Amino acid sequence: LDCVDCTAANGYRVQLSTPVSLGGAAGCYGASAMKHFLLLYSYTPDFMDKRGAVRPAHLELCRASAARDELQLGGAVPSDDPPFGLLLFKAETAQVAEDFASADPYTKEGVVASWRVREWITVVGEGALTKV
Repeated sequence: LDCVDCTAANGYRVQLSTPVSLGGAAGCYGASAMKHFLLLYSYTPDFMDKRGAVRPAHLELCRASAARDELQLGGAVPSDDPPFGLLLFKAETAQVAEDFASADPYTKEGVVASWRVREWITVVGEGALTKV
């Protein structure tokens, strides 16, 4: 075991909750660690008209992802202009959120005009994944 407390490749000092074996590598670079990713949905102007028909399938996809402990929270931000959707994922890479968006009926059926995934470095709170 090479370290429990180290500096991650992104420059943040992190404390791993479980020591990892890095095969003798110096430092903690390359250690696989869970991260948070935000999936942001930009809705179409008529999203409310389109949403009803595909919402059950969208929620089924959400529940399946949550059961795998990937999707942590999700929902709409209706008071913004225009409204948008925000989903929080926990994964090793952004691919989990990207795959979700690609499979989501909301993106396939025109509820969502565009989407993007961004890493969110969480440092405060019980669920934070980067301890500083």
